Amino acid sequence: MRDWSDRNREGALSEVAKLGRRFRQAEAVALMRDRKSNTEAIALIVGVDPKQPPILQSFELSENEKKTASKLADQIIRNLGQSEHGHELVLAALARAVAALTDNMDKIEA
Repeated sequence: MRDWSDRNREGALSEVAKLGRRFRQAEAVALMRDRKSNTEAIALIVGVDPKQPPILQSFELSENEKKTASKLADQIIRNLGQSEHGHELVLAALARAVAALTDNMDKIEA
C-alpha cells in the first residue's frame, strides 16, 4: 500500500477509489463462489456514469441457458469482429450496452 499524507488530497481520493474498485471486484467473485456445480455464474460490474452508482448484476445459467447465451455471444462477437475499433473501445461499447440493457430491465420490472 502506498504511503500518503492528508495534504495530498488527490492522492488520498485516488487510493480510496482504487480500494472501492477492489472491493467491488471481490464482491463479484464472492457472489460466484456459491453457485451450483452444473451452472455458470456470471457477475458484471459496469460504471459508465460517474453520477450514478455502478451496476452490479449477478446470475446463474442452466445448461440450456448456457447454450442460448453462447449462440447470442457468437452473434455479438461476429458483429463486433467486423469493427475497426480497438479492444478497449469494443469493451467500452459492451459495457454501455450492459448498462442500457440493465436500465431497460429495471423499467420493465418496475
